[in-house]
Amino acid sequence: MNMREYRNGVLLGFAFMLVFGWAWRVVSALFPPEAPRVRFPDAISRQNRNREQIHAEAKNVLESHTERLMSKLLDAIEAVESGSDSNAIGDNGISVGAYQIRPIYLADVNRIIGSDKFALNDRYDREKSRTMTRIYLTYYGSELSLYEKAALHCAGPDGYMQMNNPEVKRYVEKIKYYME
Repeated sequence: MNMREYRNGVLLGFAFMLVFGWAWRVVSALFPPEAPRVRFPDAISRQNRNREQIHAEAKNVLESHTERLMSKLLDAIEAVESGSDSNAIGDNGISVGAYQIRPIYLADVNRIIGSDKFALNDRYDREKSRTMTRIYLTYYGSELSLYEKAALHCAGPDGYMQMNNPEVKRYVEKIKYYME
């Protein structure tokens, strides 16, 4: 075999590979292979159930964490307001109880829940005061940080906008101290 024949054979081989490769691409495009089949017909529903379970567990963890933070905030408010004394009286008798709740605060909580569930004497009950404070902070502070919620308790529904007020600032600093 001389060089010329060898070269022609190699060129013919390359031409054959190019044509065959091009033809294979055309055939593959016209007749794509079947998609793989799922072995278990309920695999997708099992996967969705697993996702739903993971989302539910994540939601429970988040709610649990949020509840712990709220509980810690309520403990700090109680410590700052009265030193955890349910019989504490402040502001010349206007604010009373462990959370130093004023009559207007109590009336607002009753309005929020849509009934007169709480009475003035309930401010001396630690658990009822805690519940009132939780309702108030949750209603007005659902989108606020913990410290902005503390400012709500100190300065009313727009307390979070008064964070530069020296009195509110001191109050929030005390809350921060008790939450650490």
